[in-house]
Amino acid sequence: MSDHIPGRGGGDIHDAVTAAASDEADVLQAAFPGGDIQDAVSVATEMVSPAPAAVPAVAGPGADVSDAQPTRRRRIALLTVAGVCVLSVAAVTAVAVVAARKPADMPPGLVATFTNPGASGTDAVAFSPDGKTLATGGSSTYLWDVASGRHIRTLTDPMGTVGEVDAVAFGPGGKTLAATASNGGTYLWDVTSGQRAGALAKPGSDGLYAAAAVAFRPGAGTLAVGYGDGSTYLWDATTRQRITTLANPASAGVSAVAFSPDGKTLAVGDDVGSTDLRDGATGRRIATLNDTPGAFGSAGGVAFSPDGKTLAVGDINGSTYLWDVATGRKIATLTAPGAAGVAAVAFSPDGKTLAAGDSAGRVYLWDVATGHRIVTFTDPSTNGVYSVTFAPDGHKLAVGDASGSTYLWDVS
Repeated sequence: MSDHIPGRGGGDIHDAVTAAASDEADVLQAAFPGGDIQDAVSVATEMVSPAPAAVPAVAGPGADVSDAQPTRRRRIALLTVAGVCVLSVAAVTAVAVVAARKPADMPPGLVATFTNPGASGTDAVAFSPDGKTLATGGSSTYLWDVASGRHIRTLTDPMGTVGEVDAVAFGPGGKTLAATASNGGTYLWDVTSGQRAGALAKPGSDGLYAAAAVAFRPGAGTLAVGYGDGSTYLWDATTRQRITTLANPASAGVSAVAFSPDGKTLAVGDDVGSTDLRDGATGRRIATLNDTPGAFGSAGGVAFSPDGKTLAVGDINGSTYLWDVATGRKIATLTAPGAAGVAAVAFSPDGKTLAAGDSAGRVYLWDVATGHRIVTFTDPSTNGVYSVTFAPDGHKLAVGDASGSTYLWDVS
């Protein structure tokens, strides 16, 4: 039987949950008789992520940023409409702590907690290739020393143009960090100096949408960026020039992107539950993976196995699907009892374990070969999971949540 590791409750968090309970009724009332799904999404999005102060768009002065909202928060809001109201508590329970915490009464297996200084959820987490630095994205991008838990620096544009950070990715060698933002920009940072090395701006003529996902192509200077309008741009990270634009036939917002380890295949997940497999160099569509064509869904996260043969796709319906990349055939469906929408997935470096984080604050570790659930970690602050990633050595798992905390679990 699988081991369940509980989180902690009570105290101020319990009070916050009680106070937020009345807000949940507002979301559900908007979603059902007398309202529609769009109304509910709007209400839930406000609850999960209060509207930030207006920031200049990367496309230039005067650009309209009305459509450039953090898309990950919008997808999580959809889960709230479906009945997973845990995330409505996130804004109430967020705590601003700069240093990593190591309380004596932390749950078994929890090594440390990193909490973003800004009052925002941790939308993205990424380890540097050497595993020494952890990057977390929220209201800004934060760098942490993994060994000591020390907050190294905050990557913030002096002009305040970055906006909410939806995704982060280290480049080859770990010297550059890419961070996508709700204002449609993708910012390249020098990890050593903390200085901004450049920005990739989506042309204003293409419409201003949030840059929701990012991935570096292994062995090449190419960067894939997915946007809220359904387009994916391939950029030359060195020249900052756009190579090509990949359109989504369903015109659905891009929720996740990932390159295979050999860089030959690009996976692009969208907000209606489809995942396109494309040629990593040219962007040519190879296949489209969809477990239930035409059904309402969202690819909460996509990840290739280390050998590149399997693709994991998390879904809003609470399942994680494993696909054979070569044939496009579904291999397995991983669903835990009472599972909520899966917002993030990640393979361990040896490919034997898959982590899947859901909107109810749980992270499931699955045995890839057997499909059996190994263990369940529960978010100590009972907030929904936004992001997961394994350390390069496979011994630790970083989990970012709606409160702005990132939990480091020992999975060795």
